[in-house]
Amino acid sequence: MVNTNANQRLAEIVDVMLKMTQVDNTEELLYELVEGAATLTTDCRIEVMLLDHFTGELIVKIFKSPKRLIVCNPKVPDDRCTKLEHYSGISGLALKKEKPVRVNDIVNSEYNKIYLKRCEETCSEIALPLLINGIKIRVKTKVETGSKVIGVLNIESPYNNAFSPEIEEQLQLLARHFTILYDRREYDKKIAVIRQIEPRLANEYNYENILQIIVKTLYEKLDFKFVNISLIEGNCIKSKYVEGIKNKDLTKEFKEMAIHHLDSTDIQADIVRKKIIEVIEGDDPRFDDDIFDKFDHKDLIRLFLPMIDSFTNKVIGTVEVGYPKQYRKHIYEQDIQILLNFVNYAVRALERKKSALIDRITHEFRSPIAGIRSHASFLERRFEELDKTLIKRKLNDIITDCEILLYQVSELDYFLRRKQHHKPTLKKTFILRNVIIKTINQLKPILVEHKFSPDSIRYKKSWSSIFIYRINLGLIRLFIIF
Repeated sequence: MVNTNANQRLAEIVDVMLKMTQVDNTEELLYELVEGAATLTTDCRIEVMLLDHFTGELIVKIFKSPKRLIVCNPKVPDDRCTKLEHYSGISGLALKKEKPVRVNDIVNSEYNKIYLKRCEETCSEIALPLLINGIKIRVKTKVETGSKVIGVLNIESPYNNAFSPEIEEQLQLLARHFTILYDRREYDKKIAVIRQIEPRLANEYNYENILQIIVKTLYEKLDFKFVNISLIEGNCIKSKYVEGIKNKDLTKEFKEMAIHHLDSTDIQADIVRKKIIEVIEGDDPRFDDDIFDKFDHKDLIRLFLPMIDSFTNKVIGTVEVGYPKQYRKHIYEQDIQILLNFVNYAVRALERKKSALIDRITHEFRSPIAGIRSHASFLERRFEELDKTLIKRKLNDIITDCEILLYQVSELDYFLRRKQHHKPTLKKTFILRNVIIKTINQLKPILVEHKFSPDSIRYKKSWSSIFIYRINLGLIRLFIIF
C-alpha cells in the first residue's frame, strides 16, 4: 500500500525539507508539509491543524485528499476547513500526550470511542503533534526547558495498517522540521513588527504616548492578553496603563487598587528592588489577594519585567504581561528577549528625550531669565530718572522674555502631558520697533559669521507687531525676532 523503498523515501524527505527552507511564506510552508506527507503515504486524507492558544481549538489550515488540495481561508467557507474542540478526536489526544497516536484499525481499536468520523472511507489514522521539545522557558527567575505545541499533522487512510513504525518516524522528521521553521518564521514576524514600531518611539516626544505605544504593541502585536505598566511615583509604584481587563468598566478600579509602597512585599515592589525578570503561573504570596481574585489572575501565566533606565541604572517602573495558561502553559525565553529588548529600547528613547529636553530647556531658560532680571534691575535703579518711552521699551523687553519662558514651559508640559494635548507652537507676540533693532544688533556677530549682512536690514516706523520664531543657525539655537 505504501512505498517500501526506504532509500527513495529518504531522498524524498530530504528534498521536501530542503524546499521547506526555501519558501517565502507560511502558506508555502504548509503546502510543502502536506506534499511531503503525501509522498510517504497512499490515497490519504491529509490536514494540518494549528492550535489557537486562546480558545484551545485545532483549526484546519490546509487540506489534501487524493483528488484536491485546499488552502483554508476564513473568508471562504468550506466543509473540510473545520475546527476541533480542544483535545477532541485522535488529533486532540496526540496534542494532549505530545506524542504521535497511530491507529491501525479504527473500528476495532480502543480509540474508536474518541474517533471523530469525518470521512466514510477512513480505516486507519495517525496524528502527529507539531511541537518543539527542549525549547527554553522561564520558570520563576530560572531558565529551564519545556515543549511548545503549535498544532497537529493528521492523516487518514482508507486502508487498515497503513502506517508502519518506519512511516511514523519519517513523518515525525517532516513534522519536526516544519515546526522549527514555522516557529522561526513567527519569531521573525514579531521582530519585524518591533522594527516597524521603533521609529515611532524614536520620533515621539510625549511621555504618555510612548507608554501607550508600548501597551498597544504588547497587546495587539505580541499577543499578550493582559498588559499592565506601572510607574514609580514618590515612594509608591502605581498602575498607569493597563489593557486586557475583561470588564473595561473596572479599569479605573484596577488602577486605584494597584498602588503599592516600594517597601511593601507586593510583587511589583519586589521586582523593582531586585531588578529581576520573573514568570509566575497561578498564585504567589506576593500577589495582592483582592486584585488576584477580582480580576481572575488565577487563570493567567504572567511575566514581570523591570523598566530600567540604562543611563542611571534606576528602575522607573515595571511591565507586567500575561495570557491564559489553559492552552499555553509556558512563557518562552525567546518571547521574553523580544519583550525585554523592545522595552529597553522604549525606555532609552524615553529617557534620552527627557534628558535632552531638560538640558535644552534649562539652557534656554537662562537667557530670558537673565534678560528679565537685567531689565527689572535697571528699572529698579533708575526708574525715577527714566522717561516713559524708555520704561515702556524695557517693559516690552520683559514681556518678550516672558513669552519665550512660557513657550519653554509649554514644551515641558507637553512632554510630561500635564496640561496640553498638542505640541505647542509659538504665539504671535507684539513688541516695539526698538526691541527688534536691539535684538538684531545683539545678533550682528552671529549673523556676520553665517554670512548674513545686517546692513541690508531696513526698519519702517509702521512696524507695530511681529512674530517670534525659533530657528537654528548651525549648532546654535536662538530665538530671533524679525
